[in-house]
Amino acid sequence: YPNDNVLLRSFVSDEFDYKLLEQMYEERDTSKPFHIFNVTMQNHGSYNSGYTNFNQQIRLTSMDEYYPAANRYLSLMYESDQAFKHLVEYFSKVKEPTIICMFGDHQPNVETKFVESLLGEEISDLSLEQRQKRFGALDEVSGLKIGAARFLRGHDLVRLLDERGDKAQRHGHHHA
Repeated sequence: YPNDNVLLRSFVSDEFDYKLLEQMYEERDTSKPFHIFNVTMQNHGSYNSGYTNFNQQIRLTSMDEYYPAANRYLSLMYESDQAFKHLVEYFSKVKEPTIICMFGDHQPNVETKFVESLLGEEISDLSLEQRQKRFGALDEVSGLKIGAARFLRGHDLVRLLDERGDKAQRHGHHHA
């Protein structure tokens, strides 16, 4: 990929990753359902230093303290949002029923004081549920939308897949 901008910081960018995913979809065997588990790396830490190939666009101005790691992380999330928006727009135009499920496997390692200032309480005071990762899912076909504003637990994903089950069955695939 000599002419492509592959890296953001020292990781493959979400934008480039999603372009490859779209290419894989275009080149798929259309006689079978297309399933992929895609892992991105763009936003992995550390957030402690700048990079020449990363234009930090987010700087918190309403906080009493300066949080450089949080600013870098939020700038990376902005880049991810732009890439994810493009991916969702791409798949919203395909004919096949599509589910895109995005999740994070860990919280960012940013300043603890920053996180606590957002939460209004100390992290050590949070319940297990409050510490769980948030999931976002979008299902354009059934109209079921589960956003990042609430938790998507395993049973919610099963419900999402069950609601799509009749369509999946027609394609010869069963969601368990």
